[in-house]
Amino acid sequence: MSSGFLVDQRCLSLRESLLHRWFDLCKRLGVKGDVVYHANLFRRLAYYYNHPERHYHNLVHINNCLKKFDEVKHLLDRPDSVELAIWFHDAIYEVWAEDNEDRSASLAMFFIVNLMRLSWELANWVDYLIERTKYFSKDNIYQPETEDAKYLVDIDLFSGLGGLPSDFSKKSELVAKEYGWVETDTFRKKRLEVFRMFLSRSPFYLTSYFRIGHEEQTRANLEGAIRDLKGQILPPKVLLDQTLPQGVNPDYVVLVDGFYYDLCVICKVNTTIRTDCPTGSRNFYETCGQLCRDCWNQTFLEN
Repeated sequence: MSSGFLVDQRCLSLRESLLHRWFDLCKRLGVKGDVVYHANLFRRLAYYYNHPERHYHNLVHINNCLKKFDEVKHLLDRPDSVELAIWFHDAIYEVWAEDNEDRSASLAMFFIVNLMRLSWELANWVDYLIERTKYFSKDNIYQPETEDAKYLVDIDLFSGLGGLPSDFSKKSELVAKEYGWVETDTFRKKRLEVFRMFLSRSPFYLTSYFRIGHEEQTRANLEGAIRDLKGQILPPKVLLDQTLPQGVNPDYVVLVDGFYYDLCVICKVNTTIRTDCPTGSRNFYETCGQLCRDCWNQTFLEN
């Protein structure tokens, strides 16, 4: 029997398991329609998670979140609402977007009200829960106010950053695959920034259950990842016997694999734009020089 067949069987088993779990949730919530209709709802939702570029944010991630949810659901005020939020919280996921949670919450509301024929009160509550998974986003404007929301955040974070070092490493590799279009060194620098931000939170988890059971190991995972990334990131300039293009400031370029790339004139990250690329063909180029996407957005869109 081929290994490919075994993989397909495992995927099928996961899908069937999740389908039956979805049936149970629909029954408890009183979703309209029969089991055939509920199966169709599942297929429509699973469609979002089954995109071939979803290496981490897929149904496996949802299943992992649901397993952790099962450990704590007896501690929740509205466990069925939290479970419904888990199903939808990463339905919309594009690595370059900053509004994935907003769009996932909107999709959840559409399903709940229009397709499942459940109350607006439930839809608004699930919307609130999904929005709170932005807890670790910039400026921390989505601080969870309720225990249910805090448990949802902890479940989501543990699924990605907790567990044994070997599990954490595998999940990190899957996340990296979703960013395969980003230049390797740029991805590592951004990842290092994110992990440092995570580690700066004290405590990391929001609930005592996760702090007691998982805080120490999760911090160890992050510390190990930070050490590895620092060792993998290229120095600001790679000094090789290459000729720098005339008129180029050597403080704002990096030599990678025989080609010079412009560094952002503000933060000095590798913009992945080659120095010999005409300025008229570039994105995020201004009179001051080449900017990275983040610095350009902060300078020209957020001010």
